Amino acid sequence: MQRTLEEPPQPPKLFQHHFDLFADLIETSQDAIIALSPEFKILTFNHAAELMFDYSRDEIIGQSAFNLVPLGRGGELQEKLKRVHAGEAIAHYETLRMKKDGTRFNVSIRISAIRNNHDELTGFSWILRDVTDKKAAESLIQKLSSVVEQTADMVMITDKQGIVEYINPAFSTITGYKKEEVIGFTSKILKSGKHSSSFYKQMWETLLAGQPFQATMANKKKDGTLFFCEKTITPLFREDKTISHFVSTDKDITDKKLAEEQAQAELRRSNTQLEEFASIASHDLQEPLRTITCYLQLFASKNKLLLDSDSKDYLRFALTSSQRLQKLIQDLLIYSKVGMGKISSSEFKSLDAVNEALDLLRESISRNKVRVKIGPLPVIKADKNRMVQVFQNLISNAIKYKSAKPPTIQITAHSDKKEWTFKISDNGIGIPRESNSKIFKLFQRLHRKTEIEGTGIGLAICQKIVEQAGGKIWVESKPDKGSEFYFTVPKTP
Repeated sequence: MQRTLEEPPQPPKLFQHHFDLFADLIETSQDAIIALSPEFKILTFNHAAELMFDYSRDEIIGQSAFNLVPLGRGGELQEKLKRVHAGEAIAHYETLRMKKDGTRFNVSIRISAIRNNHDELTGFSWILRDVTDKKAAESLIQKLSSVVEQTADMVMITDKQGIVEYINPAFSTITGYKKEEVIGFTSKILKSGKHSSSFYKQMWETLLAGQPFQATMANKKKDGTLFFCEKTITPLFREDKTISHFVSTDKDITDKKLAEEQAQAELRRSNTQLEEFASIASHDLQEPLRTITCYLQLFASKNKLLLDSDSKDYLRFALTSSQRLQKLIQDLLIYSKVGMGKISSSEFKSLDAVNEALDLLRESISRNKVRVKIGPLPVIKADKNRMVQVFQNLISNAIKYKSAKPPTIQITAHSDKKEWTFKISDNGIGIPRESNSKIFKLFQRLHRKTEIEGTGIGLAICQKIVEQAGGKIWVESKPDKGSEFYFTVPKTP
């Protein structure tokens, strides 16, 4: 076919096909692709560039590329373009660019020169990727890294098998171990021998179940010195929820621990001295008080016909006060003796201790027509005489604070893995909730002496005995609803 002079030459179909593919590739790219003239005018602007800069093609094509560059960055751009013009390739150059509204954002740019067949510069190409999120993540990682590196607490990262992969400077400062002495090994080098195999078994069971583990631990430094720390170990998870690593953080509490132990030792010493003083004082006070009471009784006996009504009242008040003081001194002596001497611990039927207490209170139980119900009670290991004292005081209290209803006392026990819990319940007058904790303090009474007799020491004695045995004691009660006193006794392996 002959072509006329008026007909322009047509590109081969294959060329046109490749050209269209290339244009589609540029248009659908996830990266912004921009072509510039040698004078830095924008020639092409793909769809990703429109989304990145918020400019439409109609707005930006033909404009200077410096419209996309923040103030103060123009010289930087010119310097990069000169280097590309000179033949240098610039890839993954990170800088700032600017949207239509002036917002700055981070980008990674690849800048290339566009040349014709004669190697003449015809323009530049920019391929840009928004790395704002990447830069923010890197900044956050840098901050977190600085926190870990600069914190005063020990930080250690291990793999799932416990092999150490990282320690921070505080780890070396506290333990004395250098990185090369720890990384690649397990943390067993810190073991002090102060924790049982069951402790570590529980730790690993907790961690492998995907739960954090917390404990106060005694560890050993490189020089053999013990130190105490509050340890938290947290599992790290992969995307598929499987454990990849463990992060251990340790707060050194050695000074705090030693100060607490010193304070506790000082408190024990002070309490011992106070108990010894109370015992001696109570013992020494009893003899003169017995003498006073005896002579008051003799005086009343010999002169009862000579005394008028007022004198008899005065004498009765004096005798009542001396007897009350004698009971107070006796209770104080019992309280002081609880903290003195060796605790004799042996196995016995707790029912035997209850029966002994009931025998001691037989007259009071009979006089007040008390009904006592006893459920199945366990064999326990404790100081039997002191347990008798606890049951006696709690049963006596239940009788003392009876209501108008026929008094009923029920004694039961239940068990969990670690301890026995005893309950002594009654149908008495009850206790206001706000007074539940006060009644275990020395000399705390909820009623006047003229209403209900007592010294305010009995429950304090119970608390001291129970706590020395490793248990705890408390009450649940409401006015006119009776009271339930609970105390625990640890089980022995």
